[in-house]
Amino acid sequence: MTIRLAVGRLEGIGKISGDAKSRTLKVEYEPSVLTVEAVQEALNQIGYESVPVT
Repeated sequence: MTIRLAVGRLEGIGKISGDAKSRTLKVEYEPSVLTVEAVQEALNQIGYESVPVT
């Protein structure tokens, strides 16, 4: 499963943009529907670690 599929299927996700070279993913989401921890868990389930940056 790709990162975009794993995160994109979560309710509350808006825009997703990634950069393979810098190994970053920018996710816009609706905080009243989704938490940062839920996004991190989706990434962990497919084998990626994540560190939120504001």
